[in-house]
Amino acid sequence: MSRGRSGRRRGKALLEHHLYVLFSSLGLLARRPLTAMMTIVVIAIALALPAGLYLLLKNTQALSASWQAVSEVTVFLDASVADGKAREIAISIEQRGDVESVSVLNPEQALEDFRAYSDMGDVVQTLDDNPLPFLLIIQPVARLMPGEVNQLVDHLSGLEPVRFAQFDMDWLLRFQALVDVCRRFAEVIAALLALAVVMIVGNTIRLDIQNRREEIEVHKMLGATDAFIRRPFLYTGAWFGIFGGATAALLILVSFTLLKEPVIILMRSYGSGFVPEALDFRETAILAGISVTVGWLGSFTAVSRHLSEIKPR
Repeated sequence: MSRGRSGRRRGKALLEHHLYVLFSSLGLLARRPLTAMMTIVVIAIALALPAGLYLLLKNTQALSASWQAVSEVTVFLDASVADGKAREIAISIEQRGDVESVSVLNPEQALEDFRAYSDMGDVVQTLDDNPLPFLLIIQPVARLMPGEVNQLVDHLSGLEPVRFAQFDMDWLLRFQALVDVCRRFAEVIAALLALAVVMIVGNTIRLDIQNRREEIEVHKMLGATDAFIRRPFLYTGAWFGIFGGATAALLILVSFTLLKEPVIILMRSYGSGFVPEALDFRETAILAGISVTVGWLGSFTAVSRHLSEIKPR
């Protein structure tokens, strides 16, 4: 029983000490507001840049998904195919699991659409005969990736009465490839800036250790362990991470608010109802976790390196 009580007392004392150090380290930051604020702002900018790139890519992917939802595959049938045969082919294609719907355009409807949506309406009016065959307008299911749509196009192109099939949004493949490149670039930038935050916090903690060198020497003379001496600096690094992450989230929110309305107006000018999305709660929590982690890691690196150099006189 006595051992259990003794263990609980030690645990309670350790918890009380952690709480004391947690808030006392915050008080140390408050005593040097200018230095702390400069460090926090630098950390916030370093964290806001990759987080802003992530938000840009997130909305770009959402926008490209909406473009993909309206993508269509156009199938040009042979000129010899009659109306009945064209509809029979449309019914067989519509039964595929990767096809949402199939519409049949006769040559007259196809020519009218071409005249309405192209810049060659005057040229079309000079034609004696209609050169267009029956067309099948195929809407793939929304879950298909562009590569899967290409597989559908290859299958349709191999059908006997089909002259050729065309994916009307081939450019989307190139666009998504560009997005993938930008994502890799953002990951590299995020890693480099996270390393920069570790170095910024580490340098700040190093200066703090030098300023408190005599205090650390006294602690060591009195028998304090390295863990005891290290603890306030680790909490200081964590506070830098907390405030840096919060400031980064605020910077992103302000930037998003300023840009949201112009983006909506631009999308409306192209006939799109796309509305950009801000960071959600989960993403903000991840940003906060990363900022605390890099702050703590920067502090741990500096303390582990410089604390061992200080010896009691």
